[in-house]
Amino acid sequence: MSDQRNQESKLTVLLECCICFYGLRECHICAECSQPFCRECIHKWLYKQSCCPYCRACIRKDQLIRFYLIDQLHDEMEQFLAEQKRNRCVVHESQQLLLVCLRCEQCVCVDCWYSDEHVEHKDEIVPMEIAFDHYYRETIRSGQLNKGDNGENVDLQNKIKVLFEEKRDAMAMNQILKTMEKLRINNNNITS
Repeated sequence: MSDQRNQESKLTVLLECCICFYGLRECHICAECSQPFCRECIHKWLYKQSCCPYCRACIRKDQLIRFYLIDQLHDEMEQFLAEQKRNRCVVHESQQLLLVCLRCEQCVCVDCWYSDEHVEHKDEIVPMEIAFDHYYRETIRSGQLNKGDNGENVDLQNKIKVLFEEKRDAMAMNQILKTMEKLRINNNNITS
């Protein structure tokens, strides 16, 4: 985990403004040293002083160079990091959620698989891809995708159809499991 955090922090430092220490926004670079700054930060700086905060060369606002590539890299990096974090185990932060416990109906990481919580039913923990196929077959077999008992059920069924077509990861699996639970509750209420 520490190696991954070190890589993330190194990349974050490369894409941060040396004035505000946040991610670069509307990146402008110094014509002398190519140091990147947020447009707003460097404009405020140059309003008070006439030198680059990094190399101390004398510069003016009109000498700054707009650098669109840094903005694009920053946006891509934010998306990448968000994607990495969205499927991490809450208990074991360094682990990705790659498995699903069919008994508990929850996404788990490899460390969770070996934990005491799942010791009695380790054989019911399967890879994510197999879990998607399992729940899709279960949904089709039970007729939940075809049964239209009420408006709410139809909406839930449509949501499940869309979720099975989404990226197959822990976030989508958790949404499928929640939606299937709502369908089960609705179906139990209808038959009662």
